[in-house]
Amino acid sequence: QEMLDKYGKMNEEQLMQMFKNAAISRANGTLNDEMLDNFYSNAKAFLTPEQAERMRELIRELKK
Repeated sequence: QEMLDKYGKMNEEQLMQMFKNAAISRANGTLNDEMLDNFYSNAKAFLTPEQAERMRELIRELKK
């Protein structure tokens, strides 16, 4: 519920900024693949299938 409250109200621009920040965190070593996978696993239950696929795509990009 806490995750839904935090991220469910974000618009597309805010979510994209969050992913830009995640890319920075990946670059400096404070965010790893396991953390990204855990986030996705927890968040996908609150997303539509389209949103879940988009998040999966963004996470794949972050992992590159």
